[in-house]
Amino acid sequence: MLVVVPVATIGALLSFAGPVSLLALVPGFLAAAHFLLVVPKLSRRHGDRNARVMGEIITAVDDYAHGMQTCRVFGATSGAAADYASATRNFTDGFVRYVRKVATLSALATAFMQAVATYAIAYALGYSADPEALAAMLLFGLAIVTPAMRLGHGIDYIRTGREAAHRVTGLFHQATVPENFAAAVDSGAVAEIVDVTLRTGDRTLVEGLSHSFARGKVTAITGPSGCGKSTLLRAIAGLDSPDRGEIRFGTNPLGAAERAVPLLIPQSSDLLPGTIAENVRLGTGDAQRTQVVRALKQAQLAASPETPARPLSGGERQRVNIARAFLSDASLILLDEPTSALDDATGHALVAELVRFAHDEDRAVVFVTHDTRMAQLADERLDLGADHVTASGELA
Repeated sequence: MLVVVPVATIGALLSFAGPVSLLALVPGFLAAAHFLLVVPKLSRRHGDRNARVMGEIITAVDDYAHGMQTCRVFGATSGAAADYASATRNFTDGFVRYVRKVATLSALATAFMQAVATYAIAYALGYSADPEALAAMLLFGLAIVTPAMRLGHGIDYIRTGREAAHRVTGLFHQATVPENFAAAVDSGAVAEIVDVTLRTGDRTLVEGLSHSFARGKVTAITGPSGCGKSTLLRAIAGLDSPDRGEIRFGTNPLGAAERAVPLLIPQSSDLLPGTIAENVRLGTGDAQRTQVVRALKQAQLAASPETPARPLSGGERQRVNIARAFLSDASLILLDEPTSALDDATGHALVAELVRFAHDEDRAVVFVTHDTRMAQLADERLDLGADHVTASGELA
């Protein structure tokens, strides 16, 4: 229909009214070009911004509703209300811009496609022509652009569907976590890396590395900046796949039949809106208040579990996330630079607690650090720069 109708219309106009009759189609061609080329681009740009602003509004409403229940005494609701006011103002401003730049122009384009402009040209050109020629110009003047108008109204949906399909396809093509979760060769190991090579682009970070992470021991991963410490940690956590080699996991040492599942505490992980206790309980929702208090103490954070998480400093946020490790059932706990935002004394005390926790609870704890003093507190040190392992207290 998108081809047949315009071709048939042009043929009919030429046969009945001659070449001059094609001038009646000019408004429709201009309007069709606007709908097919300009409107989709402007609508997509507005749609992306509108989705982002609506997300901000929903987040602010959730924060405000949560604050009314638990954070009123700390003044957290006022911040959420301000965020909501800002987000709604952005939405209104964006909608006004959309009306001015998209809707108004589209309305004018639609007007050109209506009988007023097209019929005016037809009468101006054909008032002295034969009745057949005038009738052809009046009847067929809009037919050529009708398919374009229909397509213009639906092209946003077509493009949105294609983009969604590309995103879904990209998700299916993402690397999956390897399924080589057989029990580790060493019966005392929670996990082991076997001949692992990690690359980024054309650069090799880690090559042919093998190591076992035993229960009840703490391993510090050290090495110069950019040597692949954090990349190795992500690979062990299953977020990245090694370019070569295997990462194997043993069974859960707590007696569960399933394989060991690691817990990763990133260096700069943020907190969810709510209280400290609600963030610490993530993954362990049944933890009692006394357990949360103890975990915070182990993480070297002297704060009430009911304190709102939003106003906390970077170092305090880091320790809230680390406190989750002390409540977790994970047999392998991975921490990326856990002392990066702490002073020496606090960092030393934190690592000492992690060592005590690993020994007492029979867990494997692995942490990345650039601080050799912190690394000396661990049972083992995996130095990616030196490419070998030493026992606690021995520098590689």
